[in-house]
Amino acid sequence: MGFKVVQVIDIPRAPIPDYGEMLKQAGVEVEFVKVNCTTEDDIIGAAHDADAIIGVATFQPFSRKVIERLTKCRLILSMGIGYDNLDLEAATEHSILVANVPDYCLEEVSDHAMALILTSTRKIVKLSRIVE
Repeated sequence: MGFKVVQVIDIPRAPIPDYGEMLKQAGVEVEFVKVNCTTEDDIIGAAHDADAIIGVATFQPFSRKVIERLTKCRLILSMGIGYDNLDLEAATEHSILVANVPDYCLEEVSDHAMALILTSTRKIVKLSRIVE
């Protein structure tokens, strides 16, 4: 097998895109594994021999401990805005490229923030409870 990509998920949610199928359609030969990982040991167990990791996560700990045990990894893709749970210094020391999606869910977050502001300002929850 040419290239192993592991998609690690910290909280099961639906729907999660099938990146394996997307990569195959792009002509990349991959062994694609999708696993639930919430601890360092989970990630190490699932991805220790991966060439690339797609992190669909919020709380996954890509710490120095994890990065030092990734024997073949050359890319960690964080499917979010930041790198809060990823040790960039350790990744750099181990020649692992790190990428993210800087515009992930910007509209959804701003829409939700505006909805909360309007709900609070207009006292929608309080008034709804009175009507019930």
